[in-house]
Amino acid sequence: MKYLFNALRDYIQTEDVSWILVGDVGLRRFIAQEVDRLDDIISYEIDLLPLIVKARINSIDKARENSIDKARDYISKKGLKLG
Repeated sequence: MKYLFNALRDYIQTEDVSWILVGDVGLRRFIAQEVDRLDDIISYEIDLLPLIVKARINSIDKARENSIDKARDYISKKGLKLG
């Protein structure tokens, strides 16, 4: 995990891209103790109460749709075309 998060850090800093890391209560502590490079750029964390499975699926679907819409807008503004 430590190696993965250290490698992931550079990708997380991609301009105009947002990331959401989802994990149990120990993830934030692990990053803070073991992955200084990533810990330095995490801006905040949100604690969520456990959700029922349907609510989780709906939340993930909504986030995915929003991400796709943002990507399309970005591509359009840059004048790029999809293959």
